[in-house]
Amino acid sequence: GTVHLIDDTLSFPNGIALSPDERTLYVSNSDPNRPIWMAYALDVAGRVIDRRVFSDASDLVAEGRPGLPDGMAVAADGRLFATGPGGVIVFNADGKRLGRIETGSAISNCAFGDNGRSLYMSSHTFVARVPLAKTAISSAAQPRKPASTPSVRDPDFWPTPMMDSEPPELPEFIRERAVLVFSKTNGFRDSEQNKAANAALIAIADAKNWDAYASENAAVFNPEALAQFDAIVLSSTSGNIFTSAQREAFRQWLEQGGGLVALHGAGGDHHYDWDWYVDVVLGAQFIAHTSTPEQFQLATVLIDAIEHPATRSLPSHWRREDEWYAFDRVPSGYATRILARLDESSYRPAPAQRMGDHPVIWTRCIGRGRVFYSALGHKPETYSEPLHVQMIDDALGWAVKARRDGCD
Repeated sequence: GTVHLIDDTLSFPNGIALSPDERTLYVSNSDPNRPIWMAYALDVAGRVIDRRVFSDASDLVAEGRPGLPDGMAVAADGRLFATGPGGVIVFNADGKRLGRIETGSAISNCAFGDNGRSLYMSSHTFVARVPLAKTAISSAAQPRKPASTPSVRDPDFWPTPMMDSEPPELPEFIRERAVLVFSKTNGFRDSEQNKAANAALIAIADAKNWDAYASENAAVFNPEALAQFDAIVLSSTSGNIFTSAQREAFRQWLEQGGGLVALHGAGGDHHYDWDWYVDVVLGAQFIAHTSTPEQFQLATVLIDAIEHPATRSLPSHWRREDEWYAFDRVPSGYATRILARLDESSYRPAPAQRMGDHPVIWTRCIGRGRVFYSALGHKPETYSEPLHVQMIDDALGWAVKARRDGCD
């Protein structure tokens, strides 16, 4: 088994429960300063694709009611029975409070019994049984039949992770500039998108009369090989792809005047085990994106820096369809320049994905190196959109100047 951290923001995570369709994970936070229940949307493979505060019990704590969010039980119709301040609170699937079983004592856990006709509750001094007017367990779910097949990740989208140790043999670069197009995926992979993006990137370089080398071998990240490249494009890379030596080579190359263009999934992992990449290179941690049934939505991208070389070809209000990312913060420091933001009133993000100030394209200076990041570009068709391709073209033109001019 593999352990994945899905949320490091909870101060006292405690009880957990799954919705009847197993597409929502509920987690209680037993902290009097933040007494909440979280709801995490899951895809068919059990991966978290969205999160939101399901309900907040701060008002009940303020009233002095004993107890905190703790154990939970989910009925067959989706109602959530959650222990909390004052007893057991009953919610519908949207987080609306339907009622409360008052106990006058803190309740730690609850569970259904008697084929769903009773709710059992435990505290530090007693165990109680409450008859239910409506059975909480459907006949189909009692007893529950095991799944015929375990939930597994589709290998077409989740390849087996592999670390690289033998560097590739590079061709001789004879043109003015050389660009490394790197698209290794040890996490989520969309092969069609990778193919379309890489083809567009190579065409951009060729039109500029630059050399381009496409690879998924992370062993190319060594000092000798990287010294031959003016720019690197991380084309929707994902997962843990670099060894410690490769990370160090990458860091030194960037700080000494490399130009980095990172696209879409290169900033789209829920968790990174490389703090330097998140905090220094990107400046923000991805938290979620728009998901089914409205994964791809039309939205307005507001171009803040129409004079910047990377965005000068874009309209000030750019209306386009994409899978829209949200982050845990607005990047700052390292001479960050926010080039474009999302108009959140122009599409329908989940509540937890509303940032208010919602950047999607920005630049940063890392030593003498230049970083350009764009959260755009999920679908393969994106890489034939004239404006999107022109933006990437212009971003590369800006990034390669770091070796000569540094970054400001």
